[in-house]
Amino acid sequence: MPGDLTIVRCVFYNNNALEGSSIYYLETAVKTFILKSSSFYQNIALENGAALFISGSTANSLIENCVFINNTSLNGGGAIYLQLPGNVTITGCIFSINNALDGSTLYYEESFNTTIIQNCNFTNNSFQQNDNNFGSVIFLSNPGNLSIIHNNFENNKGILGTCIYYSETS
Repeated sequence: MPGDLTIVRCVFYNNNALEGSSIYYLETAVKTFILKSSSFYQNIALENGAALFISGSTANSLIENCVFINNTSLNGGGAIYLQLPGNVTITGCIFSINNALDGSTLYYEESFNTTIIQNCNFTNNSFQQNDNNFGSVIFLSNPGNLSIIHNNFENNKGILGTCIYYSETS
């Protein structure tokens, strides 16, 4: 039976991986994932999720009061990549100087659950120029039930929907 995973006050610095260079998390392995007051600096993913990669659809995830600075993904999710996640709350986080092909801070792919992004600051995030990318700060593809509440977006760079790109396909 799956248990809980809690990470509090940790620093992840200068890590490299194919995906999720600091944390690669399959939600089916635990029932609740809590990440609080942790920092992610200068992490690189060759594919997706330079700091954090979450995949699966069973757990509730809370990402609270975390800092994501200068993380780079060569594909999606310069800081966080969510793929078929359970219920996710991202609150009180700082995203600055992150970079990716799409979703310089957050790439969100397919969900049937609820996600809340609130009270976060998104500043100086950018994208990697490519003929096929959208370069937004938050890239949403079929995100399910989503609320983006009381966030600050400042001095970010993108192509379509610099701050938020939303696509729903059937």
